[in-house]
Order: sequence, then structure tokens, then C-alpha cells
Amino acid sequence: MKTIYNKINYCAAIIILLCAMSACGYSEDALTPSGDALAYKLPQGNSDYDQTIVDYYNKYGVYILYKFQNKEAYWTPSGWQNGIIGVKSGMGGFSVLPTDPAYVKQQLSLIKELWFDSYNDAFLKANLPAKILLCAEVDSIAEDWSTWPASYIGFKIGAWYNYYNICVGYGDGTTSAQLTADDKRKLKDKWNRVFIQNIVDRGAVAMPAEFSSAVNYTSVTNLDSNSKLWALGALGPSSTATPIRDWGYFMLMMICHSETFLNTVPTNIIDWDTSEASWEGILSPAKDTNGLLKKRYNMVRNYYIQKCNIDLQQIGNNLNN
Repeated sequence: MKTIYNKINYCAAIIILLCAMSACGYSEDALTPSGDALAYKLPQGNSDYDQTIVDYYNKYGVYILYKFQNKEAYWTPSGWQNGIIGVKSGMGGFSVLPTDPAYVKQQLSLIKELWFDSYNDAFLKANLPAKILLCAEVDSIAEDWSTWPASYIGFKIGAWYNYYNICVGYGDGTTSAQLTADDKRKLKDKWNRVFIQNIVDRGAVAMPAEFSSAVNYTSVTNLDSNSKLWALGALGPSSTATPIRDWGYFMLMMICHSETFLNTVPTNIIDWDTSEASWEGILSPAKDTNGLLKKRYNMVRNYYIQKCNIDLQQIGNNLNN
């Protein structure tokens, strides 16, 4: 089996970071290297699934790791993101438990079925993160106010993205046959949603200029209703509206909802609701009064059709029907 090394010399990394900080205007305090060197080695073992992992690396350039250190999961340039359970010493974030190697094969099978198989090779190669960390469990650490004093506890969530990695749960021996149709639907939604959010948040999008210039975002920050935002072709919320956020919302819209849901006559229009429930009928004339949302939606949809030969909305139709 072929051995693959990816080693970044510490000194070279510092030089690159200094150049990036100079070019992008970051302060020295904003970035901290995650260790003396970043080194990933494949294969991590001698099981048959290790060859599958190597094949994924050769095809997509992604490191799928079932052995990893805490820094691979939790470190970011802005700080460590690991949560802490407790009352007084608690802290929000997330926590992961690495997959038992005995269950890696089953987990890879789930990832292929519920995530990778929805996309073509071109899209995966262009958009998968640097690392996918295989975990038995992924928990969000958040405050629980059901008791007093409130405490930070863990909530099982199935996946979490952090910087250049995605942590994927269900590496606990769960097989496809053990999941109900509803279980699969929910897990597909979670894994694909996290994938799209990771693409947008790490800047793996080269937005066409026409998308960014279609809305004057300076003029939307003080708008106080969905209807006013939608009339201008923006999704909002108004206080945080930016071109890249809207691009991400359109991607989520396609992947996580069917075309029928987006174009139906809405049951109601609530101007203060910024949840995804407000996307019901978002492309219908009732909400898209000037047709600008549909115009920008088509920009995003056609971008991936032309760039990666993939229709994100068709994927959403398949995932949500």
C-alpha cells in the first residue's frame, strides 16, 4: 500500500503566515500555528479500509483520519474550540470521541451512502475540506437551563465543522441497515448541511461579480423586515447580510429543501422570522415580489452546473423527497 506524507516545515509555515498577514491585514495575535509541524500519514493502519481511505486521498486530496490529536479537531487561528462540561468551569464549543478502528469500515460505508454519493467527483475534489475526522460521537457543548444553576452539557449532533476539517459521528458500529428511513433523512441533512456550511465559511467559493453587485448591501443593513430584504434580492438577516452569507443560504436552500418547497404558495409570510421556515415559497411571487431572489438563486445554481457539472437543487430534491 502506498504511503503518503504531507509535512509542512514549521519555519516555512511561519514565513507563509507572515506573508499572508502582511497581504491580508491580519495582526500577529490573530494567528497561531497548531504545532511544530503538521504531519499526516496515510495509511494509518493495515486494514482493508485503509486502502479505501488512501483511494479517497488520491481522488479528492482529503485526509480521512481515524487517529488524530486534539489539535486536529479543536484548534483554529482564533483559539481552541473544545467545549467543557460543568457548572462553574463549563464552556461552550464541541467535543469529539475518535472512532474505534473496529468500526471504521461501517462508518466509511455510511459516509459514502449518505454524503459522498450525492455529489460527483469534480464537486468533491473542489470542495471537500483538508481533513475529515472519523468520530464515534460528536457533541455540541451548550448551556442547559432546565436546572439551576445552568450547566454546560453535551448534545449529540452527528457532525461539526471547524476551520479546515469536518468531524463526522456515528463511528460507533452503526450500519445502514440499522437506520430507519427517517434516521437516514436526518443524518443526510446534517452531514450535507455541515458540508455546505464548511465550504462557505472557509472561503472555498469564487463568487461571480454579478452576484455580489446585484445587491447594495450597504442599503440593507437597516431594513426591518423580510419583505423589504427579499424585494432587493437579499436573504439577510439584515444586520449580518453579506454576499458570501447569501451565497451560502442559496446553497443550503437547494441542498436542504426541495424545489417544490421553495416555489410553493407560502402558508404565511412572517416578516420577523429568519429561520429556514421562512424559505417556504421563497421563490414564489408572494415572497419574491421583484423576481430578484430567483435571479440570484439561478446564478448560484448555474454556477455549479457550469463549474462542476452538478445541479445542487436536484440533489436537494433527491434528499428531501
